[in-house]
Amino acid sequence: MFKKTLVSLVLFTIGVFMALFRADLSLEDLSIKYAGRTSRFVKIDGQPIHYKSEGKGFPIILLHGTASSLQTWDKWSQELSQYYQVVRIDLPGFGLTGPFPDNDYSMKHYSEFLEKFISTVGLGRCYIAGNSLGGEIAWNFTIDYPERVEKLILIDAAGYPNDAPPPFIFRLAKAPGFNTFLRFSTPRFMVRNNLEEVYYDDSKIDEDLVERYQSLCRREGNRRAFIYRMNTAHIDRSDELSKIKQKTLIQWGKHDKWIPYNVADSFATSISHSVVKIYENAGHVPMEEIPEETVADAIQFLQEDSPFHFPFIFANSQEVRRGNN
Repeated sequence: MFKKTLVSLVLFTIGVFMALFRADLSLEDLSIKYAGRTSRFVKIDGQPIHYKSEGKGFPIILLHGTASSLQTWDKWSQELSQYYQVVRIDLPGFGLTGPFPDNDYSMKHYSEFLEKFISTVGLGRCYIAGNSLGGEIAWNFTIDYPERVEKLILIDAAGYPNDAPPPFIFRLAKAPGFNTFLRFSTPRFMVRNNLEEVYYDDSKIDEDLVERYQSLCRREGNRRAFIYRMNTAHIDRSDELSKIKQKTLIQWGKHDKWIPYNVADSFATSISHSVVKIYENAGHVPMEEIPEETVADAIQFLQEDSPFHFPFIFANSQEVRRGNN
């Protein structure tokens, strides 16, 4: 009886695994759909980095979040490229770029990578905007290389301690045994579920969006990289945020389930020259969910040269607060 039960359990487990198994996708196949006319590849420490450069003018770098890609900035890039040189990167571990060869996903390594990227493509001083993980990289980079950053935009940025439990997918990646499942299985329903967590308005999640997230997660090496990154020790540098003297716009979706919107005030308290903008109709990725509103505010911030002790007037403002000036 015991043997039959055991055999049945093993067969059931194998059946579930086979049903949910999704093979890796090659860079060549994915590039056909996701590398466009403005796509470029540059080698950093021997690794080809996928990025897009659009427009002319003072450069602004856009950094996406976990399990995302440079496509999350499509609408922002369309608007910003009318005024600036817009450079958006598939960060190592994501998109068409693929994993770091050394599997080092520490914030220090990401910051060093960004410095090498900027030097290699010859950008010099620039604006930087980042969402979630990209936001954490952006503010860490600003602390490490302040001479590179003119202004900073943080969008639902990670890295500031808070009491919210980590997303389920993050916890799964840290669980021995279960993370093996993530290495080989990225079913469509799981991708959609994650998108429904980061979006406030689920009606904006269409099949093309789900397919993009799913396909780029399956880029060779990306799922393994996600597990490595989730198991990388996090070093809290929030006490160093006061070193940031650049003018900073903090944008946040009020319905962010991954990082509560009150964390925006924590950033504002720590960064002296900052202003907070909360969006009532967005979740964790407001630059993707409500791009028209968020990019309009970003452009006004970038073009604003008056001292920070004067209040900002945002075209689409619903809730604006200033930092600790």
